[in-house]
Formats: sequence, structure tokens, C-alpha cells
Amino acid sequence: MIVDCNGQEIELGQKIRLWQVPYYLLVDLPFEDIDAIADLNESYAEVSSLNPLMQIEENTDKIDSPNVELEFTDKKGNMHWIWVPSEYLVIDF
Repeated sequence: MIVDCNGQEIELGQKIRLWQVPYYLLVDLPFEDIDAIADLNESYAEVSSLNPLMQIEENTDKIDSPNVELEFTDKKGNMHWIWVPSEYLVIDF
């Protein structure tokens, strides 16, 4: 089971919000992509894929949360897909 930051189960097709943008998502991205991701705080994305595998950082005991693939359309009508750890997501009711 993959859950959002509030412990609610995430399912395919759900509408979801990015409550915080992980800094590494924005590294080396074109401005248009950064702008589109930043807009997710004001709108929602749809869950298009779930990855239950968790990654373990080398040389640490830290386990990253499972990833969720989000599909969304920016203000210009362009489609985007991003993978985000579930800890940064909140289900949009």
C-alpha cells in the first residue's frame, strides 16, 4: 500500500496535490518545466502509475518513500509526467 503524507491510500486515477516540491525535481530542468511543477501547488495531478519499490540510499539507513507517477497538464496545455515520492503528495478531495 502506498500512502500520501496524511496516511491516506493512493490509488490509480486519483486526483492528488503536490504539497511540497522536492528540490531535486527542479535541478537542471528547463524553466517551462519548473514553472509547470510549481503550478501543481495550485492545481492537481492524476496518479498514472505506482512504484511500490523503495530505494535505500547508499551508506545510510534512510529509506525513501515509494514513488508515484503523476500526469498533469500545465496552463499552456502541455502534458507532463513526473515521479514523486509519496511523502510529498496529498490526496485532493
